[in-house]
Parts: sequence; structure tokens; C-alpha cells
Amino acid sequence: MKPKELTDIRNDVELTDVREDFEWGAGHVQGSRHIPLGRLTENLDSIAKARPVVAVCRTGPRSERAARTLKESGYTADYLAGDVTAWAACDQPLVDDAGNPRCVEDPSAEPLDPQQEAMQTQFIEIAMALQEQYGARQPTDQEAKAFMREWLEAKGAPVEEIERILED
Repeated sequence: MKPKELTDIRNDVELTDVREDFEWGAGHVQGSRHIPLGRLTENLDSIAKARPVVAVCRTGPRSERAARTLKESGYTADYLAGDVTAWAACDQPLVDDAGNPRCVEDPSAEPLDPQQEAMQTQFIEIAMALQEQYGARQPTDQEAKAFMREWLEAKGAPVEEIERILED
């Protein structure tokens, strides 16, 4: 969903920001709910299914994952294309918890480069997939390695990379 589309239906959707706490504090869409992606599955019961949910992150990958998780859990869900970066670029306001105007980035924070952001997103995806597979139970090392191998193969990782990652 594009920012303009969201402004047209803003009052008809449940907006869920899945960024980390420090990102949320730097600026978020007024009226949105904050549930970091890593805690989404454990907080699904707090999200009403009566209205469509639109997930938001900083640039896109986490909100896409959140929308997919919500759909798999029976919600009508989408994600904001371009996320808060695009929202702000369209002159839509961002606020802090007190309602004061804010910006997308915390000016004192070091920005993530695209590779770091991709790694963070992949780590969160793996953690969520492990949680879905094993629930609260800690998998054994053997189970975790088998799970990782399957997950990486499904993502199309080269065999050499899988072996390197799974080395002791």
C-alpha cells in the first residue's frame, strides 16, 4: 500500500509499527501501535481482526514479513510501501510518544548500512521461524542446526554458504 492510499483510509485500518524501540522513539505515524517484529507472534491476541492491519517499518523488509505473518494468522494485512521513510517523504507527519513532531532517523544514531539491515531482518526472520517451530522450548543444538539448514536451503542459499554458517 502506498502512503497516499494509507492517508485515504487511515481511520479504517489498524496501523502496526514493527520497528525496534529506538526507531519508534525517533518518530512514528501518529495513532500507530508499536509491536517490534521479534515480538509480533506473541502479541497477536492484542490485535483485533475486525479491521485490516497495515504493518510499517523503516524501509520495508520487516513490515513485509509482519504482513505475511499476520495473513498466515488469519488477519487481513498489508504493509506500507517505502514505510516511514516514504511516509515522511510525502510530507506526512511523524511524532514521538508525546505527540511532538519527529523525523524518521534519530539524528544521534548511527545509520544501518543496507547489509546490516538485511542481516538484522534475516536474524529476526530466523528467530521468529524458530519460535513458531519450537514455541517456548529451547531446541537442542542438533535441532537448531537441522532447522537452520532447512531454512537456508528454502531461501536458496548456496551449499558452501550453508556449510560455512553451520560449522562449529
